[in-house]
Amino acid sequence: MHHTITIAPDRCYQHTIPITADSTAVLITHDPLDSANTWCSLLVDNVYYHLVMWKHSIGRPEITAALDGALADVQAAILALGTPLAIVDTCIARALEEFVTETQTLFDASLAQHLVDKDEIRFWRAQRNAAVKAQSYYLAGVRLTQTPTGYTVPSASRPGALVHRMYRVGGVWACSCEAGERGIAHWHTFLLHAYERGAELAALDALPPLPRWLADDDAALLDYAA
Repeated sequence: MHHTITIAPDRCYQHTIPITADSTAVLITHDPLDSANTWCSLLVDNVYYHLVMWKHSIGRPEITAALDGALADVQAAILALGTPLAIVDTCIARALEEFVTETQTLFDASLAQHLVDKDEIRFWRAQRNAAVKAQSYYLAGVRLTQTPTGYTVPSASRPGALVHRMYRVGGVWACSCEAGERGIAHWHTFLLHAYERGAELAALDALPPLPRWLADDDAALLDYAA
């Protein structure tokens, strides 16, 4: 099934993007050969769609939010076509390893300041545990099943129990389970985010070689940002 989606982020260019159920989309910084400017672009099926010059987004969180929203809109449109994204298992496994490492690092950092904020310790412990569970269940063979409105997740600890439904609320993934409804960290959402991150990794792995040419002023901006 083929489809098109029109995106017009605030203060950015408008594009009508063709997609299929197997499309991949990722937000990248792109340095085109024929321009002295660095662009924040969407890469959809190896086609670049320039959204805004990178230097114009410095210090403007509203532009960053608009870019993230454009990516989310395209990914949601791909999802709505009803066919799972073609993501290799290795990319999802890499994403889960990222989550486990990141949450463990943040948990360790919170422990180092345990006299300051014990709530933060509890928060990052829950995040770390949820990420570890998602990784272990995925490696044990648990997989998401796509539906017209989202995904379902089987119960890993109780085979045959009621499945969990993942669906979008205001652009954010929510889960039908009690933990999800209460906003508590749980492994179902980590697994779903791993599918999304896996799609980004798969797209990045397939990136065509990028031409690199920066004017002196853009090189200075990059040095300043670093």
